[in-house]
Amino acid sequence: RASPRSTRVWSRILATNGSASTVITAMAKDSLGFYWFGTMDGILRFDGTNFTTFRSSRSDSSAVPGGTVTTILPDRDDHLWIGTDNGMCRFDPRTGKALRFHHDPRDSRSVPQDDRTVMAYDRSGDLLVGGSGGLARMDPNTGAFTALLGHDQVHGHISNMMVARDGTIWLATPDGVMRCDPQGKDVQQIGAPFSDPRTRDAQYIAQDATGRIWCSTSSA
Repeated sequence: RASPRSTRVWSRILATNGSASTVITAMAKDSLGFYWFGTMDGILRFDGTNFTTFRSSRSDSSAVPGGTVTTILPDRDDHLWIGTDNGMCRFDPRTGKALRFHHDPRDSRSVPQDDRTVMAYDRSGDLLVGGSGGLARMDPNTGAFTALLGHDQVHGHISNMMVARDGTIWLATPDGVMRCDPQGKDVQQIGAPFSDPRTRDAQYIAQDATGRIWCSTSSA
């Protein structure tokens, strides 16, 4: 039996006030009710009527790092954690300024990488950061990062991550999906359907209301 036809009406909203990109790559809503959209050229804030554009920059250290925005996570102080193809930052909407975090090969407590970065909160509210450098947890008091998984353990990089309701961390990687406990232990590689090389490159992962885990790949 077919499902009843949806009566929802969709409205197209187009940002035209100075954004060089209208391709939406990330989205979030903060506690103040603003919607935030990531693009290939920075971030947009939508108040229900108007857009405000915050352009990214590769040279201005106080701006969102240049590159495609991969993640937007509002925090309890109404700042935004933003991951991009060129690293990560904490963005203050009140000032329009960003605090960037950089990888220092001489400092094992620095952010694991300066390239594509994805983020999620664990069940205790701490920030998890993933990318080509592996998986790390950030100490909210010191800003230091503790490595949970290394580069080789995540098969090159983490495309996306999700913390399940039981606290386990699920990672989308070029070699399928991985699962580990909150401390980065008990690492498990998920098998089929990722045994087929054509569908092995996992891109996005999510959990639905019934607890099932859903994943998309670059080919399916």
